[in-house]
Amino acid sequence: MKWYGSVGITLFVATMATQAHAGGQVQPIKDPNGNTLAVVVNCDSCKTASEGKGTPCVAGAEDGWLDGQPCGRCLLAANAQQGLMFGYDIHIVGKLVDGAGNPLKERFVKMFTPAGWSMRARTTDDGSFHFIMGATAERKSQSPVLSDVGTHADTAKGTPYYTFFLLPESFQQCPAAPAPKTSGNKKP
Repeated sequence: MKWYGSVGITLFVATMATQAHAGGQVQPIKDPNGNTLAVVVNCDSCKTASEGKGTPCVAGAEDGWLDGQPCGRCLLAANAQQGLMFGYDIHIVGKLVDGAGNPLKERFVKMFTPAGWSMRARTTDDGSFHFIMGATAERKSQSPVLSDVGTHADTAKGTPYYTFFLLPESFQQCPAAPAPKTSGNKKP
């Protein structure tokens, strides 16, 4: 446990392991006992790691890819029946930087949930952002869990915000992308 601030609030600091995927990331949020409360999913604009050659992939995509499968708003519908139940307040912090590693200030960051609600934060001068969510199950502690999603390079141009998805640990992937239709004449 660590003390933060002068008001004497105890925060459980959760170390987050990042699972790197070909496109996107999945970061678990752990309680003080090491149990996963939820995961934060970050979609990528490239379907595979090799797809980004020549043009950089953009993380934080509202509609993108994770493990070669569609990722983004489709996760909300795919997981609408699963509840997000955690007995702790959760604080999620992170930082946004540009492609050169400089802090992005006054950039909106949005967190979507399959429950139909979302949160929005704006980065500070040093590029940091902070989300606060209340417990959704019987409270286990008055001390919140603090999860750091790390530093993310936001290289998207013209998008209204950088996007994350807060999902249950056993979240369902989006339905597979449809196969491209072939054009041409059918042989008799």
